[in-house]
Amino acid sequence: MAPGWFGSRPAQRDRPLVQHIDDDPINRALVQEALEDISLLVRSCDNVADGIKEAIADPPDLFLLDVEMPGVSGLEACQSMRQIAALKNIPIVMLTGMDRLKDAEKGLEAGANDYLTKPFDLKRLQATITKWLQKSR
Repeated sequence: MAPGWFGSRPAQRDRPLVQHIDDDPINRALVQEALEDISLLVRSCDNVADGIKEAIADPPDLFLLDVEMPGVSGLEACQSMRQIAALKNIPIVMLTGMDRLKDAEKGLEAGANDYLTKPFDLKRLQATITKWLQKSR
């Protein structure tokens, strides 16, 4: 897609933006509160298609992605994002209820940078996101 297809890009942000894609409204609210507590901007979306569309229009600094969602799974989304030029280098942290070792391996194989499970530990979530934001700058 040509630059500007979705409109002009907003001015430089003063805080990092995390794009959170999760179909559960309670999880979205909990994560938003946790990340706003460490001065991050959070853009939440309840499905992969809208999340990717928003991210192409205004790329975030990090993706936080659920795995089990209706339609396109988080694993499929992760693989797709790694093929989109504007998104391929943005860190992706999976945040999911799928807690087996082989689930984490699948997430990392799909292109995720990190894998956290729900219910999440607030401090660990914040530390993981901070780590990947620092690495990507």
